Amino acid sequence: MNYIVFDAEHSEWKYNLFLNSTTSYSNFDNKNGIVVWANGNHVGYAAFDAELNKWKAQLSINTGSNLSNFILSENILAWSNLYGVHVSIFNPFTHIIQSYSHVNGSTIFSNFLNKDGVVAWSNSNTAHALCFDVDAFFWAFHSYAHNSSNFTNFMLSDGTLNYENNGTPFQFGYDIGSNSWQQNYLTTMECNLKLFQHDTANVVSINCLSLGGNIYNYTMGDGHTITERWAFKRYSNAGIYNVNLNVANNASNTNCTQTVQMTELPELNSHADISIKHSILDGSHTLFITSNKTIDKIEIRNLVGELLQSIEGNKSQKKEISYNPRFVGILIVSVFVSTGQVIHQKVLTF
Repeated sequence: MNYIVFDAEHSEWKYNLFLNSTTSYSNFDNKNGIVVWANGNHVGYAAFDAELNKWKAQLSINTGSNLSNFILSENILAWSNLYGVHVSIFNPFTHIIQSYSHVNGSTIFSNFLNKDGVVAWSNSNTAHALCFDVDAFFWAFHSYAHNSSNFTNFMLSDGTLNYENNGTPFQFGYDIGSNSWQQNYLTTMECNLKLFQHDTANVVSINCLSLGGNIYNYTMGDGHTITERWAFKRYSNAGIYNVNLNVANNASNTNCTQTVQMTELPELNSHADISIKHSILDGSHTLFITSNKTIDKIEIRNLVGELLQSIEGNKSQKKEISYNPRFVGILIVSVFVSTGQVIHQKVLTF
C-alpha cells in the first residue's frame, strides 16, 4: 500500500509504503488526510502527522478476512468481522492512532452506523454505541440490553442514537461534561482545535477532534476561510491571527479558537545585482548564479529555513551549483556578496 501527501511546510511530497503480502484490496478510502484499506487478513489505517512531519500507520489483524462493515467518517474507521467491532482514530494531540475493539458472543451485526463521531450497531437484543471523547482522549462505550431483538428506526442524528425496540422508543447521547453516555439525552457537541506553527515558514497545520458535527469552517484571521477538516495554511504577512473553528450539524454548532503569531520572512523580490536561473539537463538540477559583485558564499534553504546546501563563492561573480533532485519545489537562495550584503531570492524548481 502506497500513500502520499503534499507537505506545504517543506513544499514537497511525503511518501510512504506499507508492505503487504497481497496486492488485492477489498476496501479503500481516503478522507481528510486519512487513508484506510483492507487486504487479506489485515485492516490498515494511516494518517499524516503534520507536526512530526511523517506518516503514522497501524495494521490490525482481521483473521479469516471476514469483513462485514467498513466505514470511514469524521476520521473514525469502524469495521466489523466475526470477532467483534473495531474502531480507530488518529489523535493529533497525542500523535498516536487510538483503537478500540468490542468482542461479542454474536457474529451478526445489524444497523451498523458511523456518523458525526459516533459508531452504533445492534446484535441480538442489545444496542451499542461508541464515541471518542475529544477532551479526555478515550473511547467511551455504551450498551443497552432489551428483551426483544426487534430493532426499528435505528439511526444516528447529530451524534445521538435513536431507535425503537419492539415499538418502544429509546434515545442515548454522550455527555462530554460527565464523560459518559446518558439515556434520554442529546449528545453534547464539542470540538478540540489543533494548530501547529511550522518554524519560520509562516505555515500552520490545522486539525481537530470533534463530536456531534460534520460541517467544518475555519476562519483564519486574514480573511481566508477553510472548509476542510484537515489542511495547511500559509500566511502572506507577519502578525497575530485569531483562528476560529466552527463545527456544525443539522441543528446546532460549537466553536473553538486559538491564536498564532507569524514573523517576517526575508525579502524575496528580484534584485538587479543578482541573476538566478534554473536548469535540468539529463536529470541533473543546476542553479546558475550571476552577480555584478564578488560572491563570497551561497546558501540554499527550504521555506522553513532549513539549510540544504552551503557553497563557497570562490571570490568569483559566477557560480554553477548542482543540487539534490529531492530538493525540488520552492527554494530560498541567499547570496552573500563582498560588500557584506545578503540577497535572498525565491526560486521555483521542478
